[in-house]
Amino acid sequence: VAQLAAKQEENPSNIQGWIQLSRSYRMLGDMDKAIAAMQSAVDNAPDEQKEMLQKELENLTNLQ
Repeated sequence: VAQLAAKQEENPSNIQGWIQLSRSYRMLGDMDKAIAAMQSAVDNAPDEQKEMLQKELENLTNLQ
């Protein structure tokens, strides 16, 4: 997970990477980092993906 996080910092426009990182943190039980990674996906996503990613972010927030 640490390697993926480092890669994302180098390439923040990789939306799939943010999603994968978020899911990895969730599986590890670190919801704060999962939410932060999904927020990064939303922030860096093209407009046509933002709505779907925003819903994912809301779902994560509701699980917390």
